[in-house]
Amino acid sequence: LKRWLNAWRICDFTKNKEHWRKYAIAAMQNADVELGSCNSINYHSAIRVMKQIDDVSMVWALEEIQYIEERNLLAGHLALIMEQFDVAESYFLRSTKPTEALDMRRDLLHWEKALQLANRLAPEQIPFISKEYAQQLEFIGEYSTALTHYDNSVIEGDNIESEEIGDSKDEH
Repeated sequence: LKRWLNAWRICDFTKNKEHWRKYAIAAMQNADVELGSCNSINYHSAIRVMKQIDDVSMVWALEEIQYIEERNLLAGHLALIMEQFDVAESYFLRSTKPTEALDMRRDLLHWEKALQLANRLAPEQIPFISKEYAQQLEFIGEYSTALTHYDNSVIEGDNIESEEIGDSKDEH
């Protein structure tokens, strides 16, 4: 029913951090659903609530995105903050910065989705993502799959690494 003032009073009366957190999430979801601008009352209420419960990291995250004017980009960041990654990806892909979806998947170590996005948005990133994915696979013991991704990470015509390796062999 969006009775924000009543909800604020209830949270203030109960002094329960979990109630405050639910209030803030509802306010962010409402700002997301309405695709309101950063000047939205609900968005600023979410920041006030997070300050109220001393959630510094959330305050920083919200303040960092508060001046984003593009609605899809803002909605993507709000969904990311609320850990709704698929929703965030869809908003990012509809924004003027679709590579934000790729960056998000990469940061979250969602390698398969990152590779799919890179294939569409930034093919030049595929070798780097493949290498990072291969390193993770190697770390968890999936060597054959890691080798496949290492093979995908080789950049044609890039002899910088091989020259460095050759130089280091000569020294020993």
